[in-house]
Amino acid sequence: MEAADSFQSLYDIVVRLRSPGGCPWDIEQTPLSMRGALVEESFEASEAISDGEPAHVMEELGDVIQNALLIAYMYEQNGGFTVADMIRETGEKLIRRHPHVFGAASEGISEAGKAETPEQVLAQWDRIKRKVEGREGESVLDAVSPGLPPLARAAKLQKKAAKLGFDWQDGPGSAAAIWGKVREEVSETEEALDALGTAGTEAERERLRLAAEEEFGDILFSMVNAARHFGIDPVLALNRSSAKFSRRFRYVESEMKKQGIPLDADHLKEMDELWDRAKGERI
Repeated sequence: MEAADSFQSLYDIVVRLRSPGGCPWDIEQTPLSMRGALVEESFEASEAISDGEPAHVMEELGDVIQNALLIAYMYEQNGGFTVADMIRETGEKLIRRHPHVFGAASEGISEAGKAETPEQVLAQWDRIKRKVEGREGESVLDAVSPGLPPLARAAKLQKKAAKLGFDWQDGPGSAAAIWGKVREEVSETEEALDALGTAGTEAERERLRLAAEEEFGDILFSMVNAARHFGIDPVLALNRSSAKFSRRFRYVESEMKKQGIPLDADHLKEMDELWDRAKGERI
């Protein structure tokens, strides 16, 4: 049971960090203060997986587990639930939602072994959540948390609706229809911005600014929908693009400093040339 022993050791370390005489920083943290770190570590783990270096993946996944365990132990200290409760409930949920593997494990699940494809597994998973676990709301969209980051929430809302058939249909012309919708949203945004530029009163300007903001949102929403339809996770895609921008801009900063050229708008030409060099060298 090497994994169990390793987890117990990590749990003991977390307890020590949070105990009197432990680490002042760890003791000061709360579940609310740790939210950002948990999200950040999750993104770093995703990026490491994309890079494909096992040692880096191991390190970043360890950071995710460490942050999750630290938060869980805070709830244990406050009497909300124990770490053991969390692990036990997670195991029971996995068994309950995989009757095709473990058999009918709870009341309301009468058939096992019927999920033979990934799509059937997902459909069964959702059915168990709704029918057995009582998570069925007025709308299928009720299962999507308003607290998700906007990009992730948009993708999940669209995915939920698509499961009920509200989606672009595969076949000839589907790609053209998807990109046609994106172009339509871009055109509507341009019209909204043109109208904003002609606003007279401050009240009219505020009304048109909100309209333009909504249209920008529609562009983003349509792009998220396109990414989802083509099997691309828009959150991971944007995170990778942000990382790429960071690498290239850092290169521009470094080279400008070496050449003694100020980083300002008066030297945009030099910055553009260095950016193109970074792009050409696939930095």
